[in-house]
Amino acid sequence: PPMVFYPFDETPSYVGSMHVRTRADSEATAAAVRKALQEIEPNLPVSRIVPLADLAAATLRQERLIARLATILGLLALGLACLGLYGLMSYAVKQRTAELGVRFALGAPRPRVLWMVFRESLTLMVAGIAIGMPLVAAASRLIGTMLFDVTATDPAIVGGAMLVLLAVGATSSYLPSWRASRVDPLTALRAE
Repeated sequence: PPMVFYPFDETPSYVGSMHVRTRADSEATAAAVRKALQEIEPNLPVSRIVPLADLAAATLRQERLIARLATILGLLALGLACLGLYGLMSYAVKQRTAELGVRFALGAPRPRVLWMVFRESLTLMVAGIAIGMPLVAAASRLIGTMLFDVTATDPAIVGGAMLVLLAVGATSSYLPSWRASRVDPLTALRAE
């Protein structure tokens, strides 16, 4: 609720609540405040004494719930993106098994073929990042007003997501190409 803080000596005749600053334990302070108020006015009803931190936490409960849900949904979206990226890169390398078999049959060294596949996958990932970063910047303007204590383009969060996607993309292109490099060239050629 809206609040206005007045010094105690400037307070209007009606006192809805009173705030006491202390360094002592909140329960000990509450007992001392309750006793002092009873000494001043025995008929004064004191409904509750609550630490300000608890009031602030109650005020921010909904925002924290929304932040937790947004974090969960963001992690879920990142997981789905990783799963889709892994499937796409694995499929692209698997489609090239026959080509890799021909290269191996013609005597291409395995590290060179692995580097070729990895380099092409890395090029696709860098292109995806180049396209995605302006989209992140545009989307950050839409959600920037809903964020607390973090910016929409927080380098740690955007960089972390980018590194996770790069790692998944690198792994998803390396593992299938490594498996394809272990296949006998004749078997790979017959698969066509």
